Amino acid sequence: MKSLTRRLVVALGLPPPELQYEILLEAGGQRFLDLAWSDLRLAIEFDGRSKYSVNDDLWEEKLRQDAIGAMGWSFMRVTYADLNDEARLTSRVMEHMPPSVTLHARRVPGLWE
Repeated sequence: MKSLTRRLVVALGLPPPELQYEILLEAGGQRFLDLAWSDLRLAIEFDGRSKYSVNDDLWEEKLRQDAIGAMGWSFMRVTYADLNDEARLTSRVMEHMPPSVTLHARRVPGLWE
């Protein structure tokens, strides 16, 4: 469903994100962000329920997000439920973008309807 999230972002007229953006963690290791704007240090991660099937998975994901956040990145997490409420998802995406980006965003007709 990352592709649907990306489609909404593009339909909103926002700059296209980098897909599966590789980030090197300061403590070592790497992580791939689903959708990223490296210049804005902003990432959108799509989360399905099965991603957190084991308690350790949730803890490890929290530690990775904390490490990336410590590098100045902010996150937005999207779930399947978010894709069913376009207005809410649109609002959340736009809230995470800086005004310098949202001021120039122009919705692309027919791309999301």
